[in-house]
Amino acid sequence: MNIKHIPLNQNILQTALNEINSEKCLLLFPTRKSKREAQKLYQPKWDFSEHQFLTMDEWKKSLFISDKPILKEEKRTLALFQSLSAESKDFFKIKAYHQSIEFAYKFFGFWEEMQEELISNDSITEVLSAKQTSGDWQLNSFEHLLQIKYNYQKHLNKINFTDTIVIRNRESYCESNFNKIIVVNQFYFTNFEKKLLMKFKDEVIIISQIPDVCFVEEDLKISPDFNANHIKPFFTNKLRMYTSFDQSQMIAQMTTALATTEKSTIIDFQFERQPYAHLLSNEFFSKSTSLNFPSTRFFHFFQVISEMLNSIIWEGQPFLISMQSILALVSNDDLLRYFIKDISERESIRSYIFKLIDNDFKYLDLEFIQQNKSEFIPLFEHVFKLLKNFRKLSTIKNLIDYIDENLDLEYLLADLQNTTDVAEVFYESLADFKSIEEIELIGNWKDIFPTKLAENLLKLFLDYLKSKKLKLETSTSPTCFEITTLQDTRNLEFQNLYILNVVEGVLPDRKHTQFLLSENQRKELGLKTYEDIILRDKFYFYRLLCSCQNVAAFTRNNLEENIEISSFLEELKLHDMLEEVDAVDFSNLQKQIFNNLLKSNHLEIPNKQNLPENFFYFQYDKNAFPDNKLSLSFYKWEKLKNNAFEYYLEFIVDLCKHVTEIGNDFSSRLIGTISHEIITLVWKRLIDVYHSNEFKHNFVHNTKLYVEQSIEHYLKYNRDFRYISPHNFSDNYFQKIFLPVLTEGIENFFYRLHNDLHLSNKDIKVFPETEKSMEKKFTDINDLEIYLKGRPDLRIHADDHKFIFDFKTGNSDYAKLKRYNQQLQFYENISYLIDLPVIVDKLHSYLFFVEQKDLKRLSKRTELKDKIIEGIELIVIDGFGLAEKEDKYEDIDVTRRNLLSKREVN
Repeated sequence: MNIKHIPLNQNILQTALNEINSEKCLLLFPTRKSKREAQKLYQPKWDFSEHQFLTMDEWKKSLFISDKPILKEEKRTLALFQSLSAESKDFFKIKAYHQSIEFAYKFFGFWEEMQEELISNDSITEVLSAKQTSGDWQLNSFEHLLQIKYNYQKHLNKINFTDTIVIRNRESYCESNFNKIIVVNQFYFTNFEKKLLMKFKDEVIIISQIPDVCFVEEDLKISPDFNANHIKPFFTNKLRMYTSFDQSQMIAQMTTALATTEKSTIIDFQFERQPYAHLLSNEFFSKSTSLNFPSTRFFHFFQVISEMLNSIIWEGQPFLISMQSILALVSNDDLLRYFIKDISERESIRSYIFKLIDNDFKYLDLEFIQQNKSEFIPLFEHVFKLLKNFRKLSTIKNLIDYIDENLDLEYLLADLQNTTDVAEVFYESLADFKSIEEIELIGNWKDIFPTKLAENLLKLFLDYLKSKKLKLETSTSPTCFEITTLQDTRNLEFQNLYILNVVEGVLPDRKHTQFLLSENQRKELGLKTYEDIILRDKFYFYRLLCSCQNVAAFTRNNLEENIEISSFLEELKLHDMLEEVDAVDFSNLQKQIFNNLLKSNHLEIPNKQNLPENFFYFQYDKNAFPDNKLSLSFYKWEKLKNNAFEYYLEFIVDLCKHVTEIGNDFSSRLIGTISHEIITLVWKRLIDVYHSNEFKHNFVHNTKLYVEQSIEHYLKYNRDFRYISPHNFSDNYFQKIFLPVLTEGIENFFYRLHNDLHLSNKDIKVFPETEKSMEKKFTDINDLEIYLKGRPDLRIHADDHKFIFDFKTGNSDYAKLKRYNQQLQFYENISYLIDLPVIVDKLHSYLFFVEQKDLKRLSKRTELKDKIIEGIELIVIDGFGLAEKEDKYEDIDVTRRNLLSKREVN
């Protein structure tokens, strides 16, 4: 075996190609990308020789030939699940197939690594039996893994298939018939790879850029003392380092640096997960040559169908589906267009669904739509019919036939038809998925999915598609900047290189928990450890710095978020190989982001000094109020008073933020609504008993019975309760904990009427809460008629005294009491004071906190009319302006309010 060390700044691919001097050479590369680059370099002098360019993994696979079909991916996971004994499932806590997927990934990864490193079962047992390094659970787990592997192999023989963990156990493999094997800069060699290379050692040449002083030839590995000083002789320029506080600043700094180069390569770690990944312009950045299948319209469509199927709650006929899954459908215009072509109709449906969600609906059925919204019946009949048909499917063939015959595949695949090979990938995947049944891998799907067969088959289909990649048709015009990963740069060199996110925990990567074996145990067995991975990444990183002419690293340092500069950079700094670059003025960086980085949308960052006045407010226009009328509920008045700008957007332009996540619990607002309805039912029951809303009653007599009867009636006959109930553990909380608290609270209120207000056995007239709000003209302001609108929870007339009650759930505090007192004054004006202001001394208003059993009287009235007149007159003059203070829930980096405050300061 011949080992050749070449300098870190020499072109490794060209050196490898120069070694081709016989009729049949095999060149082995660590990655497909470096293999492809070598093929491009060799193409001009291509001849009819039998040279082969392979990755190391491709070569190893070619050496093992099986006389049985080899199971891969989902097929091997299905076969493994079938082979699991009840004892194994119980030990690894696997109750269903989809819970076995993660276990299967670890199981196959574990045995493949043991094969690759030639680790015997006895060696593993010996290490795990050592009490100082192991726990009994590890040895027990390994014994189970051995049994599972045995059962899996037995099952494969039974169904006449095999697996790589079976055929790789064989000692025999195909002979290599190459005259020369050239290994190009492989950093780490497994024990099996070392064994292979030793077998063909006379034909093997290893070309390495690991400095010879750091290379341990007998083990074909790098010495752990490899450091920045070893690469110093090959360093031509110091590495430029830009340090930022956050990602926005880091990206902006990179953009400024990019402006000085025409073509560059950018290394980013886990690029697709970064928040800025989707903002980069395709005109300048070549982000990827492939697209994940889950980003397609087809996949999103079936995701929603799957979500709907799995959300189904049976309440007799018909069934309920979750509003969250309906929201996923209607909020995606691409998917909703599958069912509804008309734009305005789609918007109407969305508005209707958001209205139901605002009213705490968590589930919906077809019956509700048929009784309430006839214009939406065709859509929901289509959706529910689709769900019913899917629930009937019991085989993959049924599923695929239904998709092929009943769904509009042309539309579902049309979004990427012109830019990718989506149709080709889809139909190939469909055929491959169908082959699971055609090769008789599964005897009976009920053995895999005992319950919810259709739902699980669809989920299996989606899992099957998740790993598929679509090939993107690249633009004919070359892009300026290519984005890649550190692993894909092995053996390559670049003119201009920019490396993002060079922070600790990314480069080097943070330590990950290994399956079964600890770091010490892995070291004892001779397996790759975390230190080996750090050493690998350090070598690849440092090699790049030597092979590129112009390199810049962008790092971050933020103690609050526990982000610190990479230790690799700190090491370079210690050896004086780093040049720290001062940060550019951030306002300039913002402009660089907009001008050079983001997708073009013809927007410019506004100059805060040149912004028009009306940028910060909406001008008052009385034409915005039909019939010169402004109707204010208490909520609207609060919004108008506290943030007129938002009021304008929400109530005049009809633009408001909608809920995107529906809670799976009884919300505080819903609890309040239920409490109000039950209290109203108690009063209606009393009115029914006396056949009038005028009566005498002792409020201690039969109160508990009336409350219990009202709760029972609500739960039994309220037609909306099944739609607002979460149908989960919260139902138990509601029934067993909240309802007894509510019962006691309502009973206490009636005792208060008896003990505190002395209304028992008096002639009273009762006005419970109604569905329709009262509305009264309050005042006139500049030809604008102001109305107050609302509905008190309860009013009682006794003699010439008037009582108003507003029921609240939750706790009371000073801020709530102050706010609720203003709401009570709204009710006082609507109910009495607008028409009869003289009765103010005989008007008694109360807040009752049901859970706390706390009755609070309105003690001080404010000049509500003056405040409303003052507020509206200000809007007439100044328009609907921004709130002075930032909302405590506001979570936006830059708002109009920030721009306004900056302009005022300047």
